[in-house]
Amino acid sequence: MNSEKREIDWKFIIGMVILVLVLALTGTLFWKKVSEQARSIKQEEESLLEENAVDAIFLVVGEGILQTELLVDLDTLEAFTAKVPAEGIYNKNDVLIPGDVLEDGDKVRIFGDHVFSGEGKIPVYENVVKMQRTGRATLAEAEEYRQKVLSS
Repeated sequence: MNSEKREIDWKFIIGMVILVLVLALTGTLFWKKVSEQARSIKQEEESLLEENAVDAIFLVVGEGILQTELLVDLDTLEAFTAKVPAEGIYNKNDVLIPGDVLEDGDKVRIFGDHVFSGEGKIPVYENVVKMQRTGRATLAEAEEYRQKVLSS
């Protein structure tokens, strides 16, 4: 048996440890930068959505077979329709309620690209990304908006 001991190459070991530390630090800094960029992009998208959001009230106008569901912009009093997103409606605490439906007098905030198509008599808000119920109008308030829509 050869009982020769090999000498430990401390320079090599220290060099490898430093290399591993440098690679780990570089990887960490890279992924931190990527996550910061993703967060920044998400914040920009959210602020753009918030900027284009429309506050509206949901009204049922007419009776029986002539009943029409409308959304009325609370600022401009323009009537339009919009489909509830497939995922559902968010409540005022920003919790998703799947399968929820709008009821007469619901106040909602509609997020999307604010593009209306003019096909038909009532404009349609296209590309609704998110709909959030912000509250309910009183009966008197809902009736006031209903009368404003019917008189225009």
